[in-house]
Amino acid sequence: MRDFEPVLPSTLKNWLAAKATLIIDVREPTEYEKGHIPGAFLLSTSRFNIGNFPRVQGLKTVLVSDQGIRALAIAERLMKESFPDIYILASGMAGWCAAGFELEE
Repeated sequence: MRDFEPVLPSTLKNWLAAKATLIIDVREPTEYEKGHIPGAFLLSTSRFNIGNFPRVQGLKTVLVSDQGIRALAIAERLMKESFPDIYILASGMAGWCAAGFELEE
């Protein structure tokens, strides 16, 4: 099992600008609806099914949760199934918001 190097919010912002990433928000629907990273797809932890997880070639997949704990748990499961290029957002949504980046509702 590899260690996950957290992606800083500023790095994720750059990846988004370069269209080099797929963002999967693993929070629950009510959390997602209150605000999420623009372009993020919701795949909540409580409804997570590895069979429905997108396999996208050529993009870095960044998992986002509130503080990063749920994202780490999902990342570990994905790595066991040989999903490549899986990252987690450092400090989760809290870190994104602290950096002052926009949210989509």
